[in-house]
Amino acid sequence: MTIVARTFATFAEGFGLSYADEVSGETYFATFATAEPDPRRAAIWDKIALIENRMEAALRPLAKALGVIPANLAALRQSGRDEALADPIQCWEAAMEEMAREYPAYLDEFAGLKVIAPQEAFDVMDLLYAHEVAMIDFAKLEIAGRHDSGAPLDAFLARLQNGPDGRIQ
Repeated sequence: MTIVARTFATFAEGFGLSYADEVSGETYFATFATAEPDPRRAAIWDKIALIENRMEAALRPLAKALGVIPANLAALRQSGRDEALADPIQCWEAAMEEMAREYPAYLDEFAGLKVIAPQEAFDVMDLLYAHEVAMIDFAKLEIAGRHDSGAPLDAFLARLQNGPDGRIQ
């Protein structure tokens, strides 16, 4: 798979697609968790699915304000499952390599989207960017064989538990 950063004519368009990606991303990663025979790896896929779920919740108020919540969330969730089932990744190592190599395109996409974002969306855009950094950092640590590879995911989940926008309440 080759991920290419998308560009958008409007912030609402880009944010709406980013929101939809979080919805389908949850079921995408949850499907990997269900299929993974290794308990440690299944737990990591579940943790990434949880991050996607929490991100969807954090993005929802802005998505609602912008009027970009998709009408058929069930179809989006099903598309995440379908995409995971069709994904050609055959092994954990290949998945980690892909995440480390391809996911930086999302950072470029989110940075470009923040340029056209209204100021009141900056915190949410920073959170969107940070969640991708956590996944990339995790994949790099996992590739390196670090026993603490899940630390970036745990740190990001802790950040989300502080409040819906990632700020300490």
